[in-house]
Amino acid sequence: MSRRRFVIRALVVVAMTLVAGLAIVLWYAAYDDLPQSGSVALLESIMPAYEVQEVHSAHVDADPARVYAAIFEVTPGETALARPFLWIRALPSRLRGRKSISDAVWKQPFVSISDTAILARAPGREVVVGLIGKFWKLQGAEKVAVSSRDQFMSFDTPGFAVSTLSFHIDPEAKGCRLTTVTRVRTTDATSRREFRRYWRVIGTGSAVLRRTWLDALKARAER
Repeated sequence: MSRRRFVIRALVVVAMTLVAGLAIVLWYAAYDDLPQSGSVALLESIMPAYEVQEVHSAHVDADPARVYAAIFEVTPGETALARPFLWIRALPSRLRGRKSISDAVWKQPFVSISDTAILARAPGREVVVGLIGKFWKLQGAEKVAVSSRDQFMSFDTPGFAVSTLSFHIDPEAKGCRLTTVTRVRTTDATSRREFRRYWRVIGTGSAVLRRTWLDALKARAER
């Protein structure tokens, strides 16, 4: 085989591999449907209007009570892509000589990470977590500590994005369906523009990360 033919075949194999990999990522990141049940009642009361919504779900072979408990137990260390994703996210700060992410973070439940707050919960059915910040800033991203549901819902300081991450549990055959819903609203035109730029870059990665989070929740609940 001539060198030229070998190179052409190698490039074709690489191109096909990249296309297949992209197809898998896009399939894995695809959005699901919002549950058509009372399990979204709290979310609708807290974040009825939004600019971005991301929905993912998975069947879990466990009862609703066990799945609900797993939501409060699962940690970033159990999620396949959390470490590389957060490492890349923190890279600009590390290059500036700031401390890397503490090892303790990997063992801390997701829902209790700093600056987030549990806004509402319905045991065995729904949990809504809130976060406010300038997520698009890779260095010194400013966050606002969420102290209460009322403070979160009324927050309108210009320049920020207000986000909910919620979990919804719906019984189905041989277990239940666990759905995560991410919603985001911005507080003014500038933050809306900045967030849209950020989301165009990070949206697919965010979806894949949430899928792996669901996988971790499923694995913990099914133990």
